[in-house]
Amino acid sequence: MRTVLAKVARWLFRTWSPMPMTTGVQPLKRQGAEPPREHLYIQPGYVSIENNQIIVTDPDAEGPFATLTLPSSPWVTVTFNGKPKVGTVVVRSSQELVVTLHPTLATRTLSHTVSADNMSVTVRVQITPGKQVRLKEVHQVHHAVLEMMRVPLDPPPLDEQEILTVVQSAGYQGNLDEASVTALAHATQTVEQVVLRGRRPVSGQPPRYRPVRLPQVYDPVHRRMEIPSVRQGTTVAIFEPAKAGSPGVDVFGKSVAAPQTRNLPVLGEGVMLAGERVIALRSGRLLLTKSRIDVVPELIVQHDLTGKEGRLEFDGNVRIVGSVLDGGFIQATGHVTIQGSVLNANVLGEQGVFVGSSIVGSQVVAGQSHILYAALHQQIKDCLQVFTLFQKEYSVVQDQIQSRLNQLGSSALAEKGQLLADLLINQRHPQLQRALSVLAEDQNGLADLDDRYREIVQSLRKQWLGAGRTNIQKEDVLHLQQLLTEYKAYLESTALGQVADIKAASISSSSARCTGKILVTGAGVYNSVLEAKNSIVVRGTTRGGRMTAGQSVDVHELGAPYGTNSTIKVLNPNGKIAIQVRHLNTLLQVGNVYQRNLVTETHVLFNQAGDSSSAPAVCASRP
Repeated sequence: MRTVLAKVARWLFRTWSPMPMTTGVQPLKRQGAEPPREHLYIQPGYVSIENNQIIVTDPDAEGPFATLTLPSSPWVTVTFNGKPKVGTVVVRSSQELVVTLHPTLATRTLSHTVSADNMSVTVRVQITPGKQVRLKEVHQVHHAVLEMMRVPLDPPPLDEQEILTVVQSAGYQGNLDEASVTALAHATQTVEQVVLRGRRPVSGQPPRYRPVRLPQVYDPVHRRMEIPSVRQGTTVAIFEPAKAGSPGVDVFGKSVAAPQTRNLPVLGEGVMLAGERVIALRSGRLLLTKSRIDVVPELIVQHDLTGKEGRLEFDGNVRIVGSVLDGGFIQATGHVTIQGSVLNANVLGEQGVFVGSSIVGSQVVAGQSHILYAALHQQIKDCLQVFTLFQKEYSVVQDQIQSRLNQLGSSALAEKGQLLADLLINQRHPQLQRALSVLAEDQNGLADLDDRYREIVQSLRKQWLGAGRTNIQKEDVLHLQQLLTEYKAYLESTALGQVADIKAASISSSSARCTGKILVTGAGVYNSVLEAKNSIVVRGTTRGGRMTAGQSVDVHELGAPYGTNSTIKVLNPNGKIAIQVRHLNTLLQVGNVYQRNLVTETHVLFNQAGDSSSAPAVCASRP
């Protein structure tokens, strides 16, 4: 078989010559002609790329030379006999081929910063990575394309002394962090480390009252753990004196003073310091804050409270372990907590009112409500202004009558002195008559909740607005002026009092007013008046009545499918009203913008800019 293949190959690659003439004459041999080829194959040229070098192998006498395609690139330059080449070229071993690579070297930049408190120095090593260039290797091909690979090139490690020189040349002082210096020196990417720290001042222990651990009980109304009432003589805290600190030194060598210790809490009237112990001077609820330690009086009623037990007025907290029923009245300077319901009763808590169940047919006030007292404050101011003018004129005329009376001793003059107040109000000061009548009307029913105001109302109704005005003496005038002046000062002193909230499960046919927020957690609000200086949140249904808030109102369902008239008002022009389900015929107001709807809407967010809801609404200029 091999003999046959060899004969075929010899026949295909033999040197061809003209066919001999048929005449038998042999062609002449040319001078210098090549002898017939004796071998079988032609050897082509080859090119190889190894170790970033180009290696060329020439062909045999008749074979083709190898070719090489050179790209135009900034990363590599190839020269042939000293001349740069690009594109496809023929390569021979006799050529001087020089490959020059152009890598991008990595760079390091050192910088440092001092912290804002001058207590540490941070050195930053900014590293810009380099790129190493390598030629892709090929082996003995007839045509090669010069291809490059770029691999990351890390900078050489820094000398740690370079970092130390940066710090020392700036004159910094402190404790050197050698581990951070080593990490910066061998970093392969941008990094910063704190390499020098000053000595920070050591804060001493301030004097303090360490609370004594007391047993806690769970409060089901507020859903939290509370410290129970403490008895008189109980140790509530231990005094621990201060421990001095030590100053520090910053990185510039400057002394840094030790931090100042905070002040001790103020001890209230309900506690005293005996040696190192703080002792309760009375029984009540422990108040332990950063600014004050006190024992607040607390009254606990272990049964239902009714009107038969009279008015409950207490300077402190009141806790009712039952309900407040018909005719019940509570007024407290602290919190009022009622675990049951409030039914046809009045409750006033200056620091908040918390009802575990329902409020029905009652009046509840938390804090000195701005909404509740704003109109009354203005009425008191107006009345006191005109009353002062009346009082000055009354004093002048009364002094004249008394002088004449001393001279003449006339009984007629004595009778005129008794009628003087009535005559001056009717003839000279009719505006005072109107002002006194407005105060005596008590439109908001505050006389039932406020003892000071009730005294003013009773005095006006008994002596100044009826037949009793014909028998007013000088001391009566001074007494009423004193009542008005003191009540005006009381309203102004408590106008910025603490925020007080109201919380209940439901509110029906009642009024609730507070300086904070009102939270209704259960069924909802029905035919009631709610007023809050901050916000109102009703997680259930609100049907009928009116709600007024200073900042926002959030209601799950407002109104009824049959069109119960319900109103929500937010005083702040930037406030908002959020309603999940809004039935028809409900009125919303934010600032001076009103809106009443004629169809049921869902996901309503109403503000002064407009209404965002699932259904259109009809605007009204006035409610």
